[in-house]
Amino acid sequence: MSVSVENFIKTVYHLNENGEKDTKPGSIASELNISNAATTDMSRKLARKNLIYYQKYKPILLTAKGQKMALSVIRKHRLWETFLFENFNLSLDEIHREAELLEHQTSDFLADKIEELLGMPKVDPHGTPIPNLDKI
Repeated sequence: MSVSVENFIKTVYHLNENGEKDTKPGSIASELNISNAATTDMSRKLARKNLIYYQKYKPILLTAKGQKMALSVIRKHRLWETFLFENFNLSLDEIHREAELLEHQTSDFLADKIEELLGMPKVDPHGTPIPNLDKI
């Protein structure tokens, strides 16, 4: 999937997870710094791919397939943050910025290898849980 699709799905997941519950297109557009029209277009596209449930003027919800994608991207992000934190002298902001780029270019195979190398960490340097592969 493209970076924009993964970021969209991840944003919907985080908005729901954080209890903000407002996953209407306008809120997602604001989070991603894109237009409402672009959000609506992406929502329709992702609904056709069975990644989200989309109804006009209603909150956007992830399908099981969309949730799996979101957790996979988040897992890769948090594994990269842990790897960068443990191996380089980078600040938390720096590791987040770099992990944001790397998460989209990382195969499941490489993520598994990074996780093994790190000793199967449960949380990232921010103290946030790393999604369990068994739940994805």
